[in-house]
Amino acid sequence: MDYAKSCPFLLSFMNNYVLMDRLRAHFENHQEDLPVQRGLLWVDTSKIYGYKPLPETNARLALLKKHMFEQYKSHLYLWVPPSMPYYPLEGVYRDSKGFSKILLFSAWEMVPRMIGSLISYEAERLTVGEISHNAAKKDRIYIIIQRIKDVILIVVYRGAVNGFCCIQVKL
Repeated sequence: MDYAKSCPFLLSFMNNYVLMDRLRAHFENHQEDLPVQRGLLWVDTSKIYGYKPLPETNARLALLKKHMFEQYKSHLYLWVPPSMPYYPLEGVYRDSKGFSKILLFSAWEMVPRMIGSLISYEAERLTVGEISHNAAKKDRIYIIIQRIKDVILIVVYRGAVNGFCCIQVKL
């Protein structure tokens, strides 16, 4: 029970746990036993690829996301705003008074991996996901460049027409 209360999408983050090793071994030999409804056990990758919101299944994580993304809009910050600024803060930092780093502790190894993954995904969904969603509606051009090992992926969004170009570079 403690597992389920500490980590949403439990089986996505349970690396290095004996229970996960046993479940994996069982389901490799008995695939018919796999639950049909897996949405609460694993992160739904179709939602991730489409920048869709994930279901709120954990009250603690929902509170953390509300604090970070609704109260302070921290996904828009390039750095942590100063706690004692010399000048009045402007732009996205205007309402950041009281913003601070958050320190979380857990006895479970899976929790930091889960928090890092899901909070990073939410920040990306609220920024890059919004850009890609809005690009399909408007006649604007957005370019996203991502480096994966020695390959640079360039994605170009223009209106409803999307295209991409993959360029391999020697590094």
